[in-house]
Amino acid sequence: MCLVVECIGMAAFLAIQAPVLKKYPANLSVTAYSFFFGVVLMVAVSFFMTNGSTDWILTRSEILAVIYSGTIASALNYGIMTWSNKILGPALISLYNPLQPLFSSIMSQIFLGSSIYLGSIVGGSFIIAGLYMVTWASYRERQATAGVTPGSLVSEPFLHGKSADQIGHIFSGSSSIAPNPKSSD
Repeated sequence: MCLVVECIGMAAFLAIQAPVLKKYPANLSVTAYSFFFGVVLMVAVSFFMTNGSTDWILTRSEILAVIYSGTIASALNYGIMTWSNKILGPALISLYNPLQPLFSSIMSQIFLGSSIYLGSIVGGSFIIAGLYMVTWASYRERQATAGVTPGSLVSEPFLHGKSADQIGHIFSGSSSIAPNPKSSD
């Protein structure tokens, strides 16, 4: 039940985040606000779920685990997802969530010595093949809508014809770049 709610919640989060990022392009601030409200909700629920003040006392290893999961597993993960959502959109970002079990099984084999079974290898192969096919189809669709014929190579460099001001906007994450006047004729 919790897994289904998490999947629905994550899909809603990514779908709502895409228009927010168009209006408010500061990726890290959007991620920080999301984390802030998540922490507020978790603390509020925790007050009702714990029995006493002893449940709030953590050992040294638990504190290190919380710091690691808060910074690396959560903040870095969601920061990268927010940045990617701004560029690619929520559909492609949510498409890569099935890679988590695959990497979890690989990491558990490396760090915990867990066995990787044939089913995990076959399932991981299907996940990677499916992701490749959807990403390839999305790429082909973008080429078709841009007017590039299949099989032709686009040889124009990424920054061709851009002024220094426009290049600065590209790397700062601003989406208010005027179109290239050469491409409109």
